[in-house]
Amino acid sequence: MTERWTDERLDKLADTVVQTADTVNQLVSGMNQLNQRTETIALAVERMTDVQLQTFRVIEEMQAEVKGLQTENRRILDRLFGQQPN
Repeated sequence: MTERWTDERLDKLADTVVQTADTVNQLVSGMNQLNQRTETIALAVERMTDVQLQTFRVIEEMQAEVKGLQTENRRILDRLFGQQPN
């Protein structure tokens, strides 16, 4: 047997539907905020990665320069101390 819907039951159902819709809207709003924050973080990480890669390149260049200077210094010292012919 089917229960009869009273005005009171219909009002309760309507209130529940409205509350559920409000909750869903709040969740959607929260998800949108999280998506925006995630995008902001992703962009920041991308920028930091670019800076890090540039820094690594500069370090590699500096290391190559230091090696070159060390080699040049070694040659000068060898000449100064007579370990290599002129």
